[in-house]
Amino acid sequence: MRKAIYLSLIVVILIIGASVYYIFNKPHRNVVREEPAFSLTSAQFLADYDKDTATANKKYLDKVIQLKGKISDMVIDQHGGV
Repeated sequence: MRKAIYLSLIVVILIIGASVYYIFNKPHRNVVREEPAFSLTSAQFLADYDKDTATANKKYLDKVIQLKGKISDMVIDQHGGV
């Protein structure tokens, strides 16, 4: 009885470990090579989110979008990133 419990516990731990390893080592998406699903101005983008956030999330999340507009401010972090 104890062997079965230990064996099932080891199997569960191995499955969880394999799942965590797979999730953290998934290949990243290369968005540079993808065509944008939407090309719009930053004002249009913000207006869509101001009007209805849930609908805008369904429309834009997990898609490549191309925004056009002026940059008004840039912040550089301690590592030199923008």
